[in-house]
Amino acid sequence: MPRPRPLYANIGLPSSSSGPSRRNDANDTVVDEALARKLEMALNEVQPLLEDAERKQFTSNAVRSWLIELKWSIYDAESTLDFIRNVAFGRLGLVADTGGGGGVPPASFRTNRITTSFVEASDVFGRANEKEQIMGWVLSEEPSIPGTKINVISIVGMGGVGKTTLAQLVYNDPEISSGDYLISWVYVSDTFDAARLTKEILASITRRSYGDDCSWDVLQRELCEVLKGNNFLIVLDDVWDWDPKSMQVWDRFLKPFNRGAHGSKMVVTTRDDRIASALQSRHRLQLNQLSEEHG
Repeated sequence: MPRPRPLYANIGLPSSSSGPSRRNDANDTVVDEALARKLEMALNEVQPLLEDAERKQFTSNAVRSWLIELKWSIYDAESTLDFIRNVAFGRLGLVADTGGGGGVPPASFRTNRITTSFVEASDVFGRANEKEQIMGWVLSEEPSIPGTKINVISIVGMGGVGKTTLAQLVYNDPEISSGDYLISWVYVSDTFDAARLTKEILASITRRSYGDDCSWDVLQRELCEVLKGNNFLIVLDDVWDWDPKSMQVWDRFLKPFNRGAHGSKMVVTTRDDRIASALQSRHRLQLNQLSEEHG
């Protein structure tokens, strides 16, 4: 399928075979912040369409084809913002790390979105094998990785491929939702806010609200008591933030989960394979685009 006209071509950014053009004189490089903001707004506006298409691709070949074109445009837009960011970093004598991130756009330009656990399972097909594989991992009684009581299951894939939908199908399966599990779904986003996530997990399990005056220490102690000796399934959806410096915070965030029963599970969806590795995933599913036969 031919690639559609790049998104940045529609908003006035110069284009070439490799993205936006660059001035030959480094000292004369111009970054048009107004156009960058315009591009960021376009990405925010297209996100609901991407999420809707991600769900409907399972039932419509036409939507699936359109989704592929949409993702090409989004990748063009993200590449353009990467370029702008690199130019800005270059002016400061810094180097932007854009390698090995699995297509993850720069933090300052990521789109605003949020997900929930709700899904209409009857409207989804084409991921039965993947769901069965993850359900097998979730329901298995295999021992956890030494040093922890939880097994992390990572679903890795590019944006729009269906990671969230697959996690929703697992989360809402009767064997999980009606089983002997404490369950919680939290949307992580581009900023890893450990206190917010702890609070949301607690609230979803206990059905209680926790005010802003609750410190992270208080929240963690409460979560330890809630999880103690119980089987649980926690879904961390859309984890973006990969930074080795944040691993200390991650380690502290994960500590209360070791109070649960052995073999409890945590499902993580992410675009970045480094996150799956850093979380010592027991199982990792690389999710690819659905083939045309799933129409």
